[in-house]
Amino acid sequence: MQQYACRMSLEDPGEPRAPVARLLLAPLLALLCLAHAAAHAGEDRDPSIKVLLLGDTSFGERYQDRLASQGWEPVLRTRGYDYMIETFAAILDEADFTIANLETAVTDRFPSPYAGVRKYIHYADIEKTPRYLAKYGVDLVSLANNHAFDFGMPGLEQTLEVLHARDIESCGAGPDLATARRPYIKRFEVAGEPLHIAVLCMFEYREHYDKNYAFYAGPDAGGTNVIALDAIATTVAELRRAYPNLFVIAYPHWGDNYVWATETQRAHARAMIDGGVDLVLGHGAHTIQEVERHRDRWIAYSLGSFVFGRPGRYEKCGAPPYGAIAMLILTLGDNGPVKTLRLYPIFTDNRASNRSASPLRVRHSAWTSANSTAVTNRAR
Repeated sequence: MQQYACRMSLEDPGEPRAPVARLLLAPLLALLCLAHAAAHAGEDRDPSIKVLLLGDTSFGERYQDRLASQGWEPVLRTRGYDYMIETFAAILDEADFTIANLETAVTDRFPSPYAGVRKYIHYADIEKTPRYLAKYGVDLVSLANNHAFDFGMPGLEQTLEVLHARDIESCGAGPDLATARRPYIKRFEVAGEPLHIAVLCMFEYREHYDKNYAFYAGPDAGGTNVIALDAIATTVAELRRAYPNLFVIAYPHWGDNYVWATETQRAHARAMIDGGVDLVLGHGAHTIQEVERHRDRWIAYSLGSFVFGRPGRYEKCGAPPYGAIAMLILTLGDNGPVKTLRLYPIFTDNRASNRSASPLRVRHSAWTSANSTAVTNRAR
């Protein structure tokens, strides 16, 4: 078995509160396994609400010239945007609400103020990217990441404008800190009862992004929302007073590419749970990271990439070429709301699936219950 960053172990799954740390991931992974489910899980029953959460997402427009020059097929030009995402149409259509981390600015306001300063500057087509995200049912995007502000405030303003024109909501970035920090609230009804979801979008603090790129929003400055644990706890407490039947999702962008979760990620995730968050689903590493349970609530440190139009460096970095799609299912059980989390593994190494200039495309495993992992927690 190929080792991942030379750090693999699995704690005893029999202990109810033990973390599922450093999952064992073989190259032919068919399932992403959570070690156990909470007691009294119960069966899903209608009516239910299905919320889909996706990892790092970008069609990869900036890579097209380079791919063509290296002998790869620039599929956005030759085959179009459907080709990149249509393989996921069934599960996207199944969801009632879909959230993605949009890891790019959607702008044509060239050049970037960071041109010649940053190595990787992402942009997306201002018409096609919003159109195809909307076509496949993406309702909300997080812009709290390390590329949404690649064109500064002018690029962020245009990103917000073109997304909202397609009725795609956003969180995690804005013209000031209050806007960037504002949680996204979605109201559903389950069997006639209101049920609310709050999504907290945030980007970990990186000193060079602050000092060199002014990436983070301030009281009077635009940018992305930085992780602030005290503010998260205060926000969650305020939300719980304001909204009945509230489920809070922390959706952070963090960690290093193609490696396991950092100690900072682990400390922050557990602090978020301690501060009242119900579920932590992270992204940013472009590969799957550990999953654990803290105080009977789940943490998935990184969902990896979803559709991300670049070759990737999985083999070079010794990282598993997999991501995951998360499905949160909200139902009503005999004793109140039941929340089930399913993680569907997807193969995301475009380099491996694009040898000899074959199509650059993300592949996935079958969408069957046998190929998913369910974690069910009954509301307490």
